Order: sequence, then C-alpha cells, then structure tokens
Amino acid sequence: MTYKTEIKINGFTLIELMIAIAIFVILLSMTVLNFRSSDKNKDLHSNANLVLAGIEQAQSMALSGQLVGGTIPDSYNFVIKLCKTGAGNCGYFLTASTTASSILIKSVSTTKAYVSSTGVTIGFAPPRANATISGGATSTVITLYHVSDPSILWYICFSSVSGRAFVTNNKADCQ
Repeated sequence: MTYKTEIKINGFTLIELMIAIAIFVILLSMTVLNFRSSDKNKDLHSNANLVLAGIEQAQSMALSGQLVGGTIPDSYNFVIKLCKTGAGNCGYFLTASTTASSILIKSVSTTKAYVSSTGVTIGFAPPRANATISGGATSTVITLYHVSDPSILWYICFSSVSGRAFVTNNKADCQ
C-alpha cells in the first residue's frame, strides 16, 4: 500500500508579494505628491494673508490718524513692490504721504509668492480712511502665484467703495 502525502504550502508567491509592494509604492508616492501640493498652497495662503494685513494696516492707520514724523499725513498708501516672475522677491510698502514728501513706514517681502498686480497703489485718506486705487478704479484684484508652482494661486480682492479687502482662491468671489 502506498500513501500519497500532500504537502500544503501556505503563504504568498514572490509575484504576489512584488505586486503588493508595487501597489503600496504607487499609493505612497501619490500621498507624498499631494502633501507637497498642499504645503505649497498653505505657504501661498500665508503670503496672501501677509499682503492683506498690509492693506488693513494702512486702513487702520488712516482711521486712527496715526502720527508719522510728528504729523498726520494726507494719505497712508499701500504699494505693491515691482517683482520679476518667479523671483519671489515681491511684497509691499506702506508709506505716508504729505504735500511735501513721502515717508516709508514699512517694507515687507513675500517669500513664496510673486505678484502679478505690480504697481498697484491703494491710498487711505484720514480721518475716514476713504480709499482710492491707482488709475481711478473702484476695485482691484491682486493675484499671487507660488514661486515654484504657478498653477497655485490666491487672490486679494479690494473695493474702494466699501473699503473691504479679503483673500480667496476663487477669482469669481471678487466680483
């Protein structure tokens, strides 16, 4: 009498393990890429809020009638710095203007953004902080692009009629 012995092998083959590892690597790489994009978006949003803070500071200075050089200026100005595309050396100036001179109050640079709307000046006249935009426009949109990924962008919307400024990632919100 002969007995047949069956050997049961439990486990995975080499091919099955390689397929599982390949799927894991693909999912991991997608997660890392998504994290990097999210990180860039947060950096740019932070820079947009920095620019918004400059507009709000100029407006607040005009409302309070803050003294600059011992006098209340005729206007407090928010000016976007000229910058080169992709240079990342953008930002804004806050100045106080009188009939005789213009005094630099503050200069701020953005680190992760370049600004498409260079040369925009928003002025606030004390005591009511009545706003004017260079060129006589009633509203303006300042667009910030990420230095290393121009597809990521945020907008700063400002209306001289209402004096309202806000940050959004949807340009349609500025209408």
